[in-house]
Amino acid sequence: GGHRGGLRPVGSYPEGQSVDGVFDLVGNAWEWISDWYQPYPGNPDNRQDYGKKFKVLRGNSWASVGHYPARIQNQIIAHNSLATFRLYANPNQLLNDIGFRCAKTK
Repeated sequence: GGHRGGLRPVGSYPEGQSVDGVFDLVGNAWEWISDWYQPYPGNPDNRQDYGKKFKVLRGNSWASVGHYPARIQNQIIAHNSLATFRLYANPNQLLNDIGFRCAKTK
């Protein structure tokens, strides 16, 4: 879940922790992924947005509901929170609900 007022500190939703102990994989902030927005292998769709123009975002954010009517907001949140859902954006774009995750091996 998100907080409509903005980002929350990491770990604010301990019930959303993954089985590996990772916090905030869904909600709070979209995360930049290193992948360019390309079709998946075998996808014949040829969108004009594919190519090396946009980077992939995953994980959903507190601001993802946007302008959708209240009656379908929970459906939008559930859809955008799936691990298979990807959004894309110009990598030079700055928004207060997009970030990145630093990771290291143990």
